[in-house]
Amino acid sequence: MKDETIVTKDSEVAANDWPASFTAFYTHWLAQRGGELMPTAARSLDDMLARLAPNIYIVEVTKEESLVRFQGTALVAGWGVDVTGKDVCAYRSPRLRQSVLTLMKEITRHPCGYYCRSVYTSAAGRNVIADIIRLPLSVQPGRPPRVINYKYESETLEPGDTSWVSYKNTYQGWIDIGAGVPAMPPVELVE
Repeated sequence: MKDETIVTKDSEVAANDWPASFTAFYTHWLAQRGGELMPTAARSLDDMLARLAPNIYIVEVTKEESLVRFQGTALVAGWGVDVTGKDVCAYRSPRLRQSVLTLMKEITRHPCGYYCRSVYTSAAGRNVIADIIRLPLSVQPGRPPRVINYKYESETLEPGDTSWVSYKNTYQGWIDIGAGVPAMPPVELVE
């Protein structure tokens, strides 16, 4: 298996500019693989690092939706809602819901990872930087594919200020986990 590399418009940005907890998350994901291309969904749940768990969510990718199967407590508080059992974008626009589903399908189909940095404005007018890394998980035959996601936000919003009024990706790219990356850049995530 070749070395894992981050493949983006500027590979140095992702490797050097993401939050330190992303390195811990990615390194842990790599260690969970046990010689395979990706760790199993069961192992990721069983061996989740407690200090990272509040910012993790696991999505099951079906034909029609990206269904949340696990959502960390920091994300429940930050999003203002527990979306376990619902589409990850259940309360967002149909356009964003479709673009996230397209992205999740590509991550599981190829398989590869994904990293993005977004800026959004909260309902109270606070600008928040959000970084997300998405990595595929292997599943038992016949089960829908899954993606483990780690999200870090630059600010903790107050209760009631959890929705956003504007959203924009400022940086995104594929992560080569050993199987290469898609020929096309990631789909743009827009509200």
